[in-house]
Amino acid sequence: MLVGGVIAYKSKFQEVIALSTTEAELVAACDAAKMILFIRSVLEDLSISQSDATILFEDNAGALLMANAQQPTRRMRHMDIKHFSLLDWVEKDLIT
Repeated sequence: MLVGGVIAYKSKFQEVIALSTTEAELVAACDAAKMILFIRSVLEDLSISQSDATILFEDNAGALLMANAQQPTRRMRHMDIKHFSLLDWVEKDLIT
């Protein structure tokens, strides 16, 4: 939200078949984080930089635990490596 209003909305089918709802939520959170980082870069180009991390709301407890993990866990070994970028963005304090 920017000044109290939503600035982006996206609806699409996921490209991968998730084995669990937690995995599906993590994939969706990674896609949302990509959009957040794009919008942050546009705002930075407009000289509206953000110093704090952007809040990404997630309602799945398992996906939250996976996103806040410091490294991929044994249960995540079957997932595609591109979805682990969310872990890096959380660690770099770009996404909360």
